[in-house]
Amino acid sequence: MPDREVRHSVLIVDDNPDLLKLLFFFLQNRGIDVLVADSGQAALERVNEKIPDIILLDVLMPGMDGFETLQKLKEKAETKDVPVIFMTALSDTMNKLKGFRAGVVDYIIKPCQNEEVMARIKTHLTIRQLQQDLEEQNQKLKVENIKRRSIQDALRETRARYMLLAEKSTEMMSQQLLVGTY
Repeated sequence: MPDREVRHSVLIVDDNPDLLKLLFFFLQNRGIDVLVADSGQAALERVNEKIPDIILLDVLMPGMDGFETLQKLKEKAETKDVPVIFMTALSDTMNKLKGFRAGVVDYIIKPCQNEEVMARIKTHLTIRQLQQDLEEQNQKLKVENIKRRSIQDALRETRARYMLLAEKSTEMMSQQLLVGTY
């Protein structure tokens, strides 16, 4: 049976209902499962229901802004590695640097273009998948290294026994030769 294509999920967090609706339909039509939240608090509740593969997060929202929401997402073990892309009208370098230091992987400047959003999502989903594959390979290598060390230790112990046995055998043969010559 052929592998089914993986459907990725995106959580869009924005207080602008028109933008939510536009991105929702655009991404859904591209085969992506779309979750929506209209505030930072709602986003935190949504990720308790389902962990998305990537999060598009507005920075300027009433109540809990994007920076605070990001901080709370990074504090949770379940969501700390989920890539977060800020969507914002804030295009100044200071806010971008603040976001990167806080853990965002990218910025989309509003008003956003659908194809740019899709390209950035695909890029960061690919990067995340490669990171997960690398982590999996590292775990396999750690297990393999433990097995190899165990085998090497067993071989050293066996070699030491054979060396001791050979030494004792040589001593016994020497004693037998000495006893036999008298």
